[in-house]
Amino acid sequence: MKCIRSFLLASLLIVCFVSVSVAAPLINVAGDGYEDVGGLPYAYYANSGELLFLAPGNNQGAHLINVQNKLNSIAGYESVILTEANITWAGYGSAGAAASGTWTVNPLTSVIDFYIVKAANAYAMYLVDPADNAGSWSTFDLWNAGYGGNQPLKISHVTGYNPHCNVPVPATILLLGSGLWGVVAYGRKRIKA
Repeated sequence: MKCIRSFLLASLLIVCFVSVSVAAPLINVAGDGYEDVGGLPYAYYANSGELLFLAPGNNQGAHLINVQNKLNSIAGYESVILTEANITWAGYGSAGAAASGTWTVNPLTSVIDFYIVKAANAYAMYLVDPADNAGSWSTFDLWNAGYGGNQPLKISHVTGYNPHCNVPVPATILLLGSGLWGVVAYGRKRIKA
């Protein structure tokens, strides 16, 4: 019985550590064919989301209606209503010249479905699937579409959308472990009786 108890405890710990996921930003690698310029990385980080669309203009304030309409015109996103999330973003590289970086949702127990990268006179919207609480951004798609000239674009801002609470994995695993422990205890009681 001691062996079974040790096995269950070890299994619970393994599940706990494996299930807690923290998103890692995508580092751009030379020659991988992804966000490369002549075989070299465009910037240190690559976009962790899937590009949905590019649009001229701004995405904040009164311009949100334009973003909403553009997203709703894409098949599968007709009924999505955008709500801004509280995110923190940081640029990588020299001050004022960051062409890529990272983003994190505040609080970390929340996740987002979309983010926008704004640079030059345009913005790019990305889908985060599955929704996540951290990732990386890049101005590559805007630059590649011809916005901003020949040099890597400088970021204006990164905006996250549609925040929702993530499943509290540690609490779920604790509940599962308690249930398994109860089953083992009940089994031991039946065997002794």
